[in-house]
Amino acid sequence: MRLLIDHPLPPFAPQGNNADNAFDVSDLSPQGAAYVRAHQDFFDWLAQGSPYLAGLVRRYPDVLDALHSQNPEDYCHALLAALDGTGEDQEAWMAQLRATRNRISLTTGLCDIAGFWDVEQVMGMMTALADKAVASTLRFLLGTFLLDDETPSGLVVLALGKHGGGELNYSSDIDIVIYYTPDAMPLPPESDERKFYITLVRDLTHILQHRTADGYVFRVDLRLRPDPGATQIALSVPAALSYYESMGQNWERAVYIKARPIAGDIAAGEKFIADLSPYIWRRYFDFSALEDVHSMKRQIHAVHGSAAIATAGHNIKLGRGGIREIEFFVQTQQLIAGGRDSGLRGRRTIDMLEALAARDWIGKDAASGLTTSYYFLRNVEHRLQMQQDEQTHTLPESAADFTAFAHFMGYEDGAAFAAILVQHLTYVTQEYGHLFEKSESLSATSGSLVFTGHDHDPATIATLREMGFARPHEVSDMIRGWHAGRLRATRTTRSREILTRLMPHLLQSLARAADPDDAFIKLNGFLEKLPAAVQFFSLVQSQSALLDVLVNILTIAPYLAERLSGNAALMDVLLENRLPSERQVVAPLVLPADAPQDFQNVLDSVRVHVHEAQFAAAIQMMNDAHTAHRQARYFTDLAEGSLRVLLSAALKDMERQYGTIGINNGASNIAIVGMGKLGSRELSLQSDLDLIIMCDCPDFTAESSGGSSTPISADLWFARAARRILNGLTAATAAGELYAVDTRLRPSGNAGPLVSKFVSFQSYQENEAWGWEHLALTRARTIAATGDFATRLDGFIAAFLCRPRDVAKLAHDVQDMRARLTTHQPPQHALDVRRGAGGLRELEFICQSLQLAHAAHHAALARPLPLAQALEALHDAACLSADTHDALLEAAQCYSVVRQCTALIGDDVLPQGASLGLLLQATDMPDAPRLIGAIAAHRAHVAATLDTILHDWA
Repeated sequence: MRLLIDHPLPPFAPQGNNADNAFDVSDLSPQGAAYVRAHQDFFDWLAQGSPYLAGLVRRYPDVLDALHSQNPEDYCHALLAALDGTGEDQEAWMAQLRATRNRISLTTGLCDIAGFWDVEQVMGMMTALADKAVASTLRFLLGTFLLDDETPSGLVVLALGKHGGGELNYSSDIDIVIYYTPDAMPLPPESDERKFYITLVRDLTHILQHRTADGYVFRVDLRLRPDPGATQIALSVPAALSYYESMGQNWERAVYIKARPIAGDIAAGEKFIADLSPYIWRRYFDFSALEDVHSMKRQIHAVHGSAAIATAGHNIKLGRGGIREIEFFVQTQQLIAGGRDSGLRGRRTIDMLEALAARDWIGKDAASGLTTSYYFLRNVEHRLQMQQDEQTHTLPESAADFTAFAHFMGYEDGAAFAAILVQHLTYVTQEYGHLFEKSESLSATSGSLVFTGHDHDPATIATLREMGFARPHEVSDMIRGWHAGRLRATRTTRSREILTRLMPHLLQSLARAADPDDAFIKLNGFLEKLPAAVQFFSLVQSQSALLDVLVNILTIAPYLAERLSGNAALMDVLLENRLPSERQVVAPLVLPADAPQDFQNVLDSVRVHVHEAQFAAAIQMMNDAHTAHRQARYFTDLAEGSLRVLLSAALKDMERQYGTIGINNGASNIAIVGMGKLGSRELSLQSDLDLIIMCDCPDFTAESSGGSSTPISADLWFARAARRILNGLTAATAAGELYAVDTRLRPSGNAGPLVSKFVSFQSYQENEAWGWEHLALTRARTIAATGDFATRLDGFIAAFLCRPRDVAKLAHDVQDMRARLTTHQPPQHALDVRRGAGGLRELEFICQSLQLAHAAHHAALARPLPLAQALEALHDAACLSADTHDALLEAAQCYSVVRQCTALIGDDVLPQGASLGLLLQATDMPDAPRLIGAIAAHRAHVAATLDTILHDWA
């Protein structure tokens, strides 16, 4: 038998060899049985080292017989030639495939362990088997659609990875992708082309990998196609090219280095690779690819376990010094230089080591040493896999199993094998380290974090779980989607490269959150809203402390995260630590003297200033919740400054276009009156601005002086000025919206004109206004005005509030309003202090009602005051007892702080987790039940006080 006679047997027989361990020859032919007995030690050793091969010898005794008369390679190629894909019986075809695979696997295994074939021959035969299995099965499935191999069907079948490079493992999966050229295959007219190819690929994988009584042929992996989590298993050629040209990642470039057409329309496959060449091979030296691909490798090793060279339990493919490091060593340099040197575009690892050495990219000693180590490690890999026909790369962990494997490798004991193994692993690690010695470390991460490639990495899932993520598979899925460019923010190559390097630190920051999964979901939502992310990711990468701040924003203040996602420039506020000082809290907004005076430019300048100032104040409150009590004044002053600048700019723009109407000489005037919380100086981050725009003119029919447009009447001039002001506040420009505005408190509400004439306003309040509108006047004040209009307006409002009131009617109006709000606006959750019985609105009713009822005798009450000051004024006027004042003041202070915090979190969002922690810190409460209880107590007292007042007045 040439197979074994011509080559020496491996030197070490199995330990403890005796008759009980003798290889069973009962199923062999007489010739085969005689041969086994003649080489009993070898076959006993084989049975102990590879139960899989021993089983194949018994199942296919004809193989030993055939090898007596044929060269092993000729025998295998004859078996492959018989796979012609003819016939219609799928079951028979599957049986033929499996029988051929099993016979070739047996022959290859015997040739390997007997030293008749080297590693290259083993890899070559397994690759030839995979090529023929795929091609002949496609021919079987296509039948008349594919007349012969020369037919231009447009069907692209590419082998990738080790299959494409002709370097398949002994028990490897095969990585293939299948693309179709639209309308190229002569399908029946009624066929759905897309479904046809999806079914074709599904049938192909079933035939090859379904396990029957005869085993399987190859496990098929289709996940190297574009974005496998979001695409079908068969894609059109245009769709695939579009993906790689626009969103392809560096690791996918590395994958396509080995791409090789193996079936279908070979010419179409070659054209596809040629069309993809500019994506794979960039004409400039692409050092970013080296950094990006190495980050993948660092993630594989990041710090535990695989960071160290080991023997027992070591993964010889992915572990330190393993096969993957040699492959990455070669592929990264191919990606760097292959665009300018076509000689570095080869598919085979060993060939490219030689080419890199020939071109002085690496030393000849390195090429020789890595070649030797590559062959050694691949030989170890094959022995591991032929034990049980499993795709494993991990050495046995137990001492006994490791020793047994060492014997199967041909070593006297485990120590001898381990010594040689460590030499190779150490050498590969050193050479690999030289190539990437300047890359940053990911040693802060404890465990594997691999999100490139095409499937979940089990070690990564374990790492995520150890970090505190309760749903690691969902986290991994989303991150893989980021890398696949499913978000607008990660569709550029650069953004994904930065994200790869940033990911370990990003996950660490998220893991420190109270609920890491919730923090991650919020981060995903944040990234979904970003229009682009290169600048943002680069900023966070350069300022790692910002990650923790960002996670805090996401988990504590969703509303702030919404703001940030729409305006990434706000990160500058965090970078520059621009938090408002006490002086800034009361400082008016004044644009620089050299700021552009064009109305649109003024709007954008104001927007930028307001957004940054609001964001800074909100971050200050998030960092120190005890500052919440003073934020109302800050947000109000900010709004007032904006309105003053906006009014001035709008008037100048009106005069430019339509000319003047006497505002400059004091004959005509316009004003913005603040109502509600703007009037009482109690704005929060999310507050609308309640406004009334007023005007005054001696003759509204008089025409303007004219500007760039035709003169218009004063009536129309004021209406357009009001519209310009409101549009300036609410229009969404590139800098975003300035404020939401509510003008329903103007006379006649939405049915009334947008701008109110002063004389009409006076008449309306005196003759037509409802009781609740008089209540609203207690918080009315002029924010911005021309001439002396503010004095006249505020003087009228104060005088009107000081008029005597019918308290019975006032009680009726308040009770009616209270009932309406209770019915239509119930509390959203237990911490919603604004709505419901005894809430903030009812506390405001108390103050407004008492101010309106008693201002005739206490003029100090006829002015807009924040709640706390209003309560003080009412107590000073003897309208509230000391006990009632103290209880209501405590409620007002609590409500105010809660409102500021919930505005930061989201008005209708129940604070939980970190958000709740902020609220508890701001209110000095130990836990949520205590806070809820305190709010309930305040509600009860406020509601009872209002009941008493209304009852006494009725």
